[in-house]
Amino acid sequence: MWLIDTRTGKLRYTADPSLQSYVALSHVWVPGEELSFQDLQSLHRPTGRKLWSNRLRRLVELPPRSVLGQTSDKVRQCCAFARTRGYRWLWVDSCCIDKTSSTELSEAINSMYQWYASATICYAYLHDVDEADNPRDPWSQFRQIVVFVSRRWRVIGTKKSLADIIEEVTGIDRRILDHERPLSSVSVAQRMSWACRRKTTRVEDEAYSLMGIFGVNIPVIYGEGSNAFYRLQEEILRRIPDQSIFAWGRMLSCWPHDQFNHFSSSPCPVDATQECLFALSPAAFDGSAHYVPLSLTEFYQCVSSEEGPVPEYMFTSYGIRTCLPRLLYRRRAGLAGEEMVEVIVLACKDPNRGIVALILRPTDGRTATTGQPNNQKSPRQFKVGARCDSVYMRGALLKDILQTVVDDSSAGFQRRTQMTSLYIPYRPYELATEPYPTLQLRSSELEHIEFKKPSTILFTCPCEVIIEGWTIVCLREAGYTVSGLARDYPAILLPSKGAPPRVTLCRGKETVTIELGPCAGQHASPARFLPPLTATATFNGSAAQRLSPKAAQSEDPKLTLLGGCRNDHVQDWPDGIASFSRDGVAVELKFSSWAVNVRVEGGDTRSFCGSSLRYSI
Repeated sequence: MWLIDTRTGKLRYTADPSLQSYVALSHVWVPGEELSFQDLQSLHRPTGRKLWSNRLRRLVELPPRSVLGQTSDKVRQCCAFARTRGYRWLWVDSCCIDKTSSTELSEAINSMYQWYASATICYAYLHDVDEADNPRDPWSQFRQIVVFVSRRWRVIGTKKSLADIIEEVTGIDRRILDHERPLSSVSVAQRMSWACRRKTTRVEDEAYSLMGIFGVNIPVIYGEGSNAFYRLQEEILRRIPDQSIFAWGRMLSCWPHDQFNHFSSSPCPVDATQECLFALSPAAFDGSAHYVPLSLTEFYQCVSSEEGPVPEYMFTSYGIRTCLPRLLYRRRAGLAGEEMVEVIVLACKDPNRGIVALILRPTDGRTATTGQPNNQKSPRQFKVGARCDSVYMRGALLKDILQTVVDDSSAGFQRRTQMTSLYIPYRPYELATEPYPTLQLRSSELEHIEFKKPSTILFTCPCEVIIEGWTIVCLREAGYTVSGLARDYPAILLPSKGAPPRVTLCRGKETVTIELGPCAGQHASPARFLPPLTATATFNGSAAQRLSPKAAQSEDPKLTLLGGCRNDHVQDWPDGIASFSRDGVAVELKFSSWAVNVRVEGGDTRSFCGSSLRYSI
């Protein structure tokens, strides 16, 4: 892994990123403006012209030209942004990966998720967003501590302070963002849906960028196109016992009584990618976020009275061979004989509407099943889905199918449930494939791991409190004037002692004053040297009532150092949030934090345990 020195712009290789403190930059690549690995290296390579230029500059008493000054604006400003906050090393994917080396490129893509996770902090650079904008642009999934910065490198907010907006835009549960819920507890379909609207420069990156959130790795082969996403799904099916991976595409909201047509003879062309078990791209999972997997016990209780086998999957040239509950619905069709509808039931469900089933269509065009399903000499091959009212549907909910049978019993329906081996294509045959070994996947109940909520942060002084720019714009649009902040940078520097600074909001006769500063109470060490941050609000000069309840006393010894101090410490607020109200007017203060490295006397770099010295509100 290559890192950039934020002081010199030089590249340094580190074999183990987990042992190195560094900042990661998440950004959108702008064509023609990105600095490559070779570009950055060439800036440090001595040439005759550079040597003569530096000698001439020294003769006229000018300092040698800085390498950072010759890099792109994005890299130069990011280095300055990180350097002023105490970070020496920076990782930027555009110029820290040698893309001319296939080995290094493959390693980087397979390690990308871990590299972001190992970073001390991640800066999400939004090149098309100002700090005054309300941040509602679609962002990709970020890890650990994330700070969103604008095009002018002003802080917009943190992942915690913007969690509600990120959840709304991306669909990612804020409990996942806050690490209160394990990623493994989220269904495959829901994780896929997070990327359903994501745009990538290369088609293959639709698959490669998702390896981390599924905990799988696949070889990187640029040029294979959509085949990469099929290979990703194969690896997921190997590792994760979750059939929601098949629950994508259009589903019938109800099962019409008269739709027992011979779908395979429909004159309308059918997209071959819709007839397979695997999806062509993450976009197919738009609308599948609500599907959750079922344990085997719960699944077989819903579809039959006896326990069935563990699902197994074998990749063959005929498709995936598997054994799943197959429901046959036979209906009399007058003198012409019988019509047959066949579905397979998946071990996943919509929590509000029930179990999901996929419609099957024989590949040989037959509309009735008269042979023995277990006859291995003539393997039954099926495609997924059928055309209904000129719209191709892949499946329906099991309860809707069963209700149709009950409602239309006079028509002569017969239901039969079988556990049979069948072959279903998992990708279009036109795509080139390589031979796959026999694979076996055992389903089991998901383990419910309880993750403890992160401990309360020690909000201490001295510190810098940043008022997010877009909130100031919203206040001004509501008619408030904001005073007490610098015009160019809405931040407040709080010392360890002294009177608390004030931020005042005025609108007509309404005046809201927010006081921020160190607690003036007497505390034992280390709170004696790092006093806790306090925050209060007054309305028209009168004290307000805090609506949020006090947090329960923590058992963490770090949080019991404040003794019996009765001042309003921010660290005592649940999740760093408190509301103050008086005479029907309320103001909510929401603090989040992100750490910086602090250089103290003696030249050492230290981080105070539990303390973050830069906060946003």
